[in-house]
Amino acid sequence: MSANGKQFFIANEDAAAVSVVDVTNGALLKRIPVGREPEGVRISPDGRWVLVTNETDSSVSVIDTHSLTVVRTVTVGQRPRDVAFTPDSQLAYVSSESDASLYRIHIADGEGAEKVLQLRKEARPMGVLLDTSRQRLYLSTGRGGGIAVVELDHPRLLTEITAGTRPWGMALSSDARHLYTANGPSNNVSVIDASELRVIATIPVGRSPWGVVLGPNP
Repeated sequence: MSANGKQFFIANEDAAAVSVVDVTNGALLKRIPVGREPEGVRISPDGRWVLVTNETDSSVSVIDTHSLTVVRTVTVGQRPRDVAFTPDSQLAYVSSESDASLYRIHIADGEGAEKVLQLRKEARPMGVLLDTSRQRLYLSTGRGGGIAVVELDHPRLLTEITAGTRPWGMALSSDARHLYTANGPSNNVSVIDASELRVIATIPVGRSPWGVVLGPNP
């Protein structure tokens, strides 16, 4: 959803396009051509940019939300999955599943992406989540079976936490104490203590959970 809450940006995986939809009435405002097999869609905190991961093309499309056009396409690792912006919207981190890599894009300078980390080949990085309070990234490793914890100051792997089977979507609590991971084949959610970096609870849910969203307390 756009920063002003008025538009949805939707990846059309089989059509190599992003649809921009009016939230109030469902009208299609524009269809923007991007790379092949787009999947991940993230909007910068300042609302200016939309980044779309094009899996087959190993690229990221950078969309200007003012003009609703692709202003550049950046080559990253193989089969990019997800994106995490820094709070100032200047940097974005991209997970690449097939070659187990992490790339960084400088949004405003027009340069290409740089590879900042190589994980073990068995890791299959999927979701990316930024923990600003600790200057860390969390990468769900899908078939790798865990969460890679990455220090950002000088990017390096701190540890990997074993979670459920094939973790993908993640959410971090507002106080940054707990990380939640959706584990598809094991039909559960892992709760991770972000300070101790260990699983403290496992919650059974429905079949093949894909993502987690945290709402306000009831």
